[in-house]
Amino acid sequence: MPLFYQQNINETTQMAIWCIQEPLDFFEISIPETIVHQSRQIQYAAARYVLKTIAPSLDIHSLKYASSGKPFDPLGKIFFSLSHCNGYAAAIVCEHASVGIDIEIVHERINKVGAKFLHSSEIQKIDQIENSQQLMQKSFIWAAKEAMYKMNEVQGIDFAKKLVVNELAISNQGTVNAIIKQEGEDKMVQLKYTFDRNFVCVCSFE
Repeated sequence: MPLFYQQNINETTQMAIWCIQEPLDFFEISIPETIVHQSRQIQYAAARYVLKTIAPSLDIHSLKYASSGKPFDPLGKIFFSLSHCNGYAAAIVCEHASVGIDIEIVHERINKVGAKFLHSSEIQKIDQIENSQQLMQKSFIWAAKEAMYKMNEVQGIDFAKKLVVNELAISNQGTVNAIIKQEGEDKMVQLKYTFDRNFVCVCSFE
């Protein structure tokens, strides 16, 4: 199907989400031999397809991969980030700075790992809202921190201590501030989020 959702975040940054309904051969993208399950193969291909859709000048067949496994443009002309989950693929591109994106299905399994990624200030905010809303907020913060991690490109960072989301997501779409704590001066970032159907998607950018 066509793009499910697309947005120009600012003059140099845009993102898009693809609702995956096509078979693997639709995407015409080669799949690494290490990805053996067909569902993962389709998600991998769809993420690169949506990237090509919003960045047509980028040759997705020439992408290189960092030691972390993150793909990048070897020419350094476009900064981008990819994400995928069951049924969806997402991409963000920027002309001048590193960006991150994550899309997650809202699922109760997030409750089992909350202690590993939630900062004490975030736990305090979540405890103050209704129980029916807590799963959504935990899913939002998890997606936010995954996007921040991809943007920051520092491996091994402590999600709970070093990545801090300042505000909860109070509507279906919006922008909130966050902090990447680091030696010297902390990095302030913005998080653009979207809730729709059964997922949350968060973009991280400066």
